[in-house]
Amino acid sequence: MPFSPSPRYLDQLCHQTRYFLKAIEWARKYGLRINLDLHAVPGSQNGWNHSGRLGETNFLRGAMGYVNAQRTLDYIRVITEFISQPQYKDVVVMFGVLNEPRGSPIIGGTQLDG
Repeated sequence: MPFSPSPRYLDQLCHQTRYFLKAIEWARKYGLRINLDLHAVPGSQNGWNHSGRLGETNFLRGAMGYVNAQRTLDYIRVITEFISQPQYKDVVVMFGVLNEPRGSPIIGGTQLDG
């Protein structure tokens, strides 16, 4: 299922990207390092309001589970390639690929809770 972003989404993405690049500039200027965190993924990794979806999770489960997982992997790949560029890798030194995953038998609850 391909994702077709709306013009409004693309405008917001450009605006957000501009500020992310400014944050990298500010961090470099003031000698700070950035821990980048993927805070919300398609389908929600925990069902909490700050993960993009309140309620049931559809990350690795349900009808859209596989598609959401593939989209998440695509985002991780794009972000990793971006922050690995020579002009960014000395400032963005950490990348948390999944913030606060909520374990369940579906997505390896034993390993996540351990």
